[in-house]
Amino acid sequence: MYHVYIHVHEYMHSACTSHGIYIPPLQTQIAYEEYCTKIRELYSDEFWHVFSSVYMEQSVIIDKVLKACRSTFIRDKKMHSFFHTSVRAIRNNILAKAGDFPSLVMHSITIDLSEFGIPGFNRVEFRFVNPLWGWILAANNMLDAGHSIQFSPKTLHHETTNDLLYGAGVAYGKKLQWAVANTPRGGKPAFFGISFDGADTGVGARNMVPVCVSVLNFDGAEPLACALLGYVPSLDVPQVFKKRYSKNFLRAKAHVLQRCIGAILDEIENVAQHGFAADLGEERVRLHPFLVAINVDSKERKMYFGLKSDR
Repeated sequence: MYHVYIHVHEYMHSACTSHGIYIPPLQTQIAYEEYCTKIRELYSDEFWHVFSSVYMEQSVIIDKVLKACRSTFIRDKKMHSFFHTSVRAIRNNILAKAGDFPSLVMHSITIDLSEFGIPGFNRVEFRFVNPLWGWILAANNMLDAGHSIQFSPKTLHHETTNDLLYGAGVAYGKKLQWAVANTPRGGKPAFFGISFDGADTGVGARNMVPVCVSVLNFDGAEPLACALLGYVPSLDVPQVFKKRYSKNFLRAKAHVLQRCIGAILDEIENVAQHGFAADLGEERVRLHPFLVAINVDSKERKMYFGLKSDR
């Protein structure tokens, strides 16, 4: 089976729709399958075999590998047009012949910062993947890897005291019991986790804050259960401005984060009442979203959840 891999950062600057346009996830999945089929037919099996072995590398490395393979194995120059040798050429060919699928799942909002008086920053733009689409992709990645998705609550009792036991998995928790009780008949609860915390990015200045959605209907902490939606816009101003406008700068950063959180949650809220249909594995289901975990930085934890200090 061939998969088409879309790297978010390659489309963040071009493929966006206005925030608030809603495309049903099931229609998006069907469009994605058609999109993958079209892309698959653009190149030969040999080309995809080479490309799939290096697609996670940097573009410059991919280009060198493709050029070396074409010059070594494809001697007939008439066939060169069927074996592109750069990521840019491949992307342009896909856009021209298969369409711009990422525009269906990318959104953007403009955040006004004029009230804060930060030099050079009157506004910033937040581009992100629809969290419903990210959740569906992550869920199917987990199912493809052999993991079991949990939609039905279970109970576990102590063998001697018959007391209820917890911690054996998602199915044995009270959250799933409560969610099932509050899910309309015929639907299944979709557990969403969202992270806006940049603490574990490995970036020293912590100015790169990824926004991730995770499928919490699975047991364990498998990275496949997470999908990258985008990055919180960074206010990269000279240090002298940070000192001079320190209060306004901190207020502006907090405002940006608030708007980003709101934009993501709005997309989930859009389907909160009626749910959304999706294909998970071989089954078509109607899902109802439940936000059960949200990770934010320490200051937001204090602001939202009433911690006594930042630490």
